Amino acid sequence: MAAVADREQRLPRGAHHALCVPQPADRTAVRFAVRGDHRLAAGCLRGARPGAAVRPAAGKRCVVAYATRARQYLWSIELPLHASIADALAAARAAADPAAPIPWDSAAIGIFGEPRARTDVCADGDRIELYRPLRRDPRERRRERVRHERRSGKT
Repeated sequence: MAAVADREQRLPRGAHHALCVPQPADRTAVRFAVRGDHRLAAGCLRGARPGAAVRPAAGKRCVVAYATRARQYLWSIELPLHASIADALAAARAAADPAAPIPWDSAAIGIFGEPRARTDVCADGDRIELYRPLRRDPRERRRERVRHERRSGKT
């Protein structure tokens, strides 16, 4: 919790009953300091839900992104668990407008700014990015700008 200097933006003094502590369904005795679950509507504790086991996900969701100077393209796609980046690009390509100027086969690929190969497996929630080539090298542009400023400053 962060401290806030403005008095109106702080949390209210009274605590809310938002903490839910699940109790095992097979336990009959409750520890001394914990109030038992008696299925009351205003109770603060809830009993364990039957059949609330966590199921493994059947697939994963990823976002494929490409940006030009004029526009940013984003495609949310659903993939099987063991899908590669190439599979994600194929799914995004199928969902994309065919007239969009996107270099699907020639662009460099990365996930969250880190370069990756098309054969790598992507994780759930990854943002797969297509990188467009730079027009000029940023270092060379900076060197030219410094040379120009030095010349104009001397005269």
